[in-house]
Amino acid sequence: MADYYVDPSKTNGTGSIGSPYNSITAALTAATGSNDRILLARGYVYQKFNNFYAARIIKTPSVGLYIGAYTASDSPNTMNPTFNAITFEPPGTSGWSLVQAGTGVWKKAYASAGSNVTVWRVFTGARLTGPAANNAQGTGYILGTARARTPVAYNATEATVMANINSAGSVSNRLWAHINQPSGFLYIYTGSDTLDPPTFYNGLGIVGSDGAGNWGCYNGVVIQDSQRITMEDVDCIGAVDGNHNINASGNAGDCTDITLIDCNSYGHALSGISLAGLAATTPQFVRRVLIKNSTFDSIATLNEDWNFRVGTGISWLNGGQDDISVQQRCNGIEFLNCTVKDGYHSCIKVETFGVAAIDNIVFRDCKLTAYNRLYGHGIVTAGVTSVCLFDRCTIAGMTQYFQIMGGATQMRNCLCYDPMAPYGAYNGTNNVNSEPACSIGTVSAIYPTMSAGLVVIDNCTFVESYGYMWQIYSRVSGSLADNFAAVRNCTFLDSKYLNAQGRAVSTTFGPDPGKSILFSLAASEPTPVFTFENNNYYTGTANQNIVVYQQSSVVTYSTLSAMPGASGNTESNPKLNLDFRPGTGSPLIGAGTFLRNDNDVDGLARKNPPTIGAYEVF
Repeated sequence: MADYYVDPSKTNGTGSIGSPYNSITAALTAATGSNDRILLARGYVYQKFNNFYAARIIKTPSVGLYIGAYTASDSPNTMNPTFNAITFEPPGTSGWSLVQAGTGVWKKAYASAGSNVTVWRVFTGARLTGPAANNAQGTGYILGTARARTPVAYNATEATVMANINSAGSVSNRLWAHINQPSGFLYIYTGSDTLDPPTFYNGLGIVGSDGAGNWGCYNGVVIQDSQRITMEDVDCIGAVDGNHNINASGNAGDCTDITLIDCNSYGHALSGISLAGLAATTPQFVRRVLIKNSTFDSIATLNEDWNFRVGTGISWLNGGQDDISVQQRCNGIEFLNCTVKDGYHSCIKVETFGVAAIDNIVFRDCKLTAYNRLYGHGIVTAGVTSVCLFDRCTIAGMTQYFQIMGGATQMRNCLCYDPMAPYGAYNGTNNVNSEPACSIGTVSAIYPTMSAGLVVIDNCTFVESYGYMWQIYSRVSGSLADNFAAVRNCTFLDSKYLNAQGRAVSTTFGPDPGKSILFSLAASEPTPVFTFENNNYYTGTANQNIVVYQQSSVVTYSTLSAMPGASGNTESNPKLNLDFRPGTGSPLIGAGTFLRNDNDVDGLARKNPPTIGAYEVF
């Protein structure tokens, strides 16, 4: 066991604390002993390894390695060592020219050997701070403000770029940026024909790649084909695909026994953290991974999602942004006490597309929000062959709390509240542009068939003021089995109740909130036995919980108790406080059915019988 120190402000040394290396690459080469440690000086933004990886870690099973942080005697601050994958365009006056008078659009020749340069995200006001160190990497970073970019292909002509900008209406306070190849120009919009663009924006932070490793940085800190790696207090900013990335590539067996503690991600394009095994003839797995006390924040703004407002959909981002992405051949993955913010597609996605197994995934004590997105899902799961458990999580500021598209998913003791208005107005005849709060169903035959008991929702609180509370559906004939879901000991509130509490909410974006549950099945599907037991479902007026079932015909149930599979439910006023905890005299207290020894969303032990909803009452 040996310690190797890294300080990017120093001349490359021997790795001792008095003579540290100045890059992690040198330390990784030296660390060949069992349980060696690499310690990175706090307070610095570190030079990327190359334009594919900010840092790449590969270690064999017999080694084991700890990567952490230390505070040097001259560290400028206590910031976590941070790997930078962003391309910075610093403030300056040279090289820019106005494209056309009256447009406020500027361009500058931009060097890249690749032919597929893509700007994934753009931040204005981005800059490195403090004294320069290690190839111009500073002692701190400011990401700046996320902006929209032109939703056109990388090889679009200048005329196409200009036409897109001119057709969008008001563009005040927006930045448009586009890399045009093979011409090789960076285009940006400032709104001024006289103000120099880099000066106006005080520097641009560009998250991008050219597909050839010549421009931008695609991956952040990568742990690949490794075993027994612990990484603590190491951050990454601005990678395209996975600021943190744990994978098995097919080169050296499974990637196993990995721990990340206080390893944060900011400003990523596709994923804050991505985990994926290899779905091949000889599969390789990612197993036994713990991610703890970490934040995955895309640093989004509503302005970045501008083109939802004009009805074109988000096309500035080439793929779906999922702050946490768990993919094929992953087994035994736990996220504990993590904060997840503003994924444009979803905050958490556990999805395999039907090609390989995902088993035993746990999210516990995690907090998910998406207030800075016009369109955001909390959780998306598909293709889980064993259990994916969400326990004691809070989900807020979403257009949809969860979408379970196939496979085994369980939610326990979760609080889902403060819904966001969907991005489009409900048209009055169908559910287009009206996101249901909770969605369970199979969207494609590529996902495994959902079978009995696989989807279970227990002791949760759901608050919804837009659209249906639940949508149970199947778009592929024969893909939905009987008895596929159970919902127990949960409480549900919609806009009528919220308005009665003095909360101003609108139903403009959804159907009558009284129509709370929508079954939407292919004509050949059997009627599912949707187990709905010991729940409280309240709209503000008793007997208004209308359930709509669609198959070859439409059946409407005037009360919840009339729905097939429903038993022991109540429609009485739950008497919740403004924080959604049951208040004095609440009928939820002690009204649930005992299911297991469990803790509520605050971590307090459940009584027997338990209180209905996310909170236990003592």
